Amino acid sequence: MDNPFTFIGILIVFAAMLFLAYVTTRYIGGKASKALKGKFITIIDTVSIGIDKHLHLVKVGEEYLLIASAGKSVEFLAQVGMNDVNMEEITENNSVFDFKNLFDKYLQALKVSGKKESKEEKSNLDSTMEGELFKSNLKKLKTLNLRTNDQENNDGDESTNEK
Repeated sequence: MDNPFTFIGILIVFAAMLFLAYVTTRYIGGKASKALKGKFITIIDTVSIGIDKHLHLVKVGEEYLLIASAGKSVEFLAQVGMNDVNMEEITENNSVFDFKNLFDKYLQALKVSGKKESKEEKSNLDSTMEGELFKSNLKKLKTLNLRTNDQENNDGDESTNEK
């Protein structure tokens, strides 16, 4: 390593090897995923129910099947009717869970179903709930204190074995 050009050359060769390994992996991975995809069979959803146990929802033609796999065994469970489910939405987001759309959907439903309260009503409700919570907690503390005092009076002196 006497010459700095030798070090730069080794660095360039190492970077080129890493790049070639990356490109080769991507190419082979793409080919493998295409080979494993079926033309008429699609796995819609998979749920893990144990270390080596899974439930699979599989679309075969126009039918949906529920299949269980555990270890080296695969078992047919049931044929599932999926008439009311929007399958376009499921297949589009099969690999990516879109939390924002789900959150917006439920937020809109909450706004429509619930009535809108003014800020004064909310603050009055919050203060009454806090007052009730404080009263119930105070009552619990008093009962715990009474129990502790009763136990100390009944136990006797702790430094002796008398009770």
